[in-house]
Amino acid sequence: MRVALGHDDRTLGKAKAEELAAQLRRTDRSRATLVTMAELFDNYVREVTPTKGLRKQRHDRRAAGLFLTVLGNDLRAAGLNRNDLERFVAWRRSSGDTRSGSKRGAPIGPRIIGYDLAFVRVVLAWGSARDGSSVIHSRAYEYLLGVTRRTALS
Repeated sequence: MRVALGHDDRTLGKAKAEELAAQLRRTDRSRATLVTMAELFDNYVREVTPTKGLRKQRHDRRAAGLFLTVLGNDLRAAGLNRNDLERFVAWRRSSGDTRSGSKRGAPIGPRIIGYDLAFVRVVLAWGSARDGSSVIHSRAYEYLLGVTRRTALS
């Protein structure tokens, strides 16, 4: 990008370039804090999910939908916290199997819930790596990292 400064002083030009770069970095960080979970899931399902097998594709779409059903489309990714995740886990346990068919309402175990949370963790990490900034609330992400399919959810 070129900006006319009205002078030919190299030192002043470098200072102005650094100022502009700092301003652009601030803008990028503020955008990352505005990303909603719905936008993040939508981008992930559109960009990454098609590269996976059919069953994984179905799970990605399903898990994103379940998460948004519980926590809403307006939840900011940077605002995600442990309470949100625990609310999702509690809802998931109480709802049971939400697929259509004969298993609807059947209890689900910790492995299924862990699988859903692992999806959320991967999407958050992908979103942070993609934007070059952190959309992850550190405590929520630490909770997701600590969740295992057997211990934390049993």
